[in-house]
Amino acid sequence: MTSTPTTKPDTRQQILRAALDWVDEAGLTRISMGALAKRARLARATLYQHFTGKDALVEAVVSSELEKFYSRIHAYADPIADNDERLAAGFAYAYAYLREHRALQRVLAMSPALILPYIHGESPQIQEGRRFFLREIRRDEYRDDADVEAMADFFVRQLHSLLLTPLPPVEGLVDGPDHRGPSSANVEAGRRYAQTFVIPARAQFVR
Repeated sequence: MTSTPTTKPDTRQQILRAALDWVDEAGLTRISMGALAKRARLARATLYQHFTGKDALVEAVVSSELEKFYSRIHAYADPIADNDERLAAGFAYAYAYLREHRALQRVLAMSPALILPYIHGESPQIQEGRRFFLREIRRDEYRDDADVEAMADFFVRQLHSLLLTPLPPVEGLVDGPDHRGPSSANVEAGRRYAQTFVIPARAQFVR
């Protein structure tokens, strides 16, 4: 029988934050359960109550960050009424968010091969990306006979391609000290890409 963690409800999040900070600083390959327990100021046994090992911990970090990622894309793009503009804005924000995610960029810089299982073939992450896209579609946005799953797949794979081969930031855009979220320079780069490639691809699916 699997035991249920008896620690505080926020202990899991404490562990995930400590793991993410570690990856941000040193990459993914150097992380260890014993050192992470010390970093999170928890007993090693407590850590293992929540995660059976490093692989389970890494999967949990990825899931937690993706949940945050999708939530922020939705919050950014959903208020936009025009469907084309909303798609371009969502793509742009998603691109810039990934481009500026420090832990992700650290792993890409130090050990990019570790990212490939998440963005290759039919990985759970690609499938979740498609599901997110399909959830965001508004009623009557696409033709009844449109293969919207193909559009969702195109959207996700374009983002993954740019993750490995990023766009240059748009010059001349400088954010003020109170700016929050991804930089305008990267958002604008993603938006221009979406308008050039993603929106024209969408045109064959809409009413």
